[in-house]
Amino acid sequence: MRRVHACLKTEVTGGAQPRLVSILRDNSWWLRAVHAPKICGIIGMECKVPSYFRDIYVWIPDERWGRVSMPTCPHCLSNQVVGPHGWRDNHFGRRITGLDTHYFVISRRYICHGCEGAAAALKMAKEKAAAAKAMAAAAAAAAHAMADGSENEVSRTFLLQSLYADVHS
Repeated sequence: MRRVHACLKTEVTGGAQPRLVSILRDNSWWLRAVHAPKICGIIGMECKVPSYFRDIYVWIPDERWGRVSMPTCPHCLSNQVVGPHGWRDNHFGRRITGLDTHYFVISRRYICHGCEGAAAALKMAKEKAAAAKAMAAAAAAAAHAMADGSENEVSRTFLLQSLYADVHS
């Protein structure tokens, strides 16, 4: 699985001649276990016991049918700004278990660039609001300390430094 995954990753991004992708196109995007000796030759692996190999289904809709079949974003319900976002690195494929056999599915990740931009803007707004709230709390604490007459040099210096940094940034 690891070698098939690595080979697919390289071929789909244009880093190698698409030998495995051409087999996928000819077989409805399946790598069948019966073709294990040929596939092992392509990925540079020995095929000692072909019965150990399982079928692999490759789900890369934009490569198979073109840009029009890009997955829809579940948040904004559009696929207009969805694009590839790399490959999984914590596993190489999902195991699908049937009643009498199993196979694997390999895919890549996709991201909605529209929602990504909106999420980044929201995060920035939250950070600014948190900073403003912290500044207001610090100013209130300093005012309370001055009213009590218990002001000390360290708290005033800290407050002035943070006000100066905020004004000049």
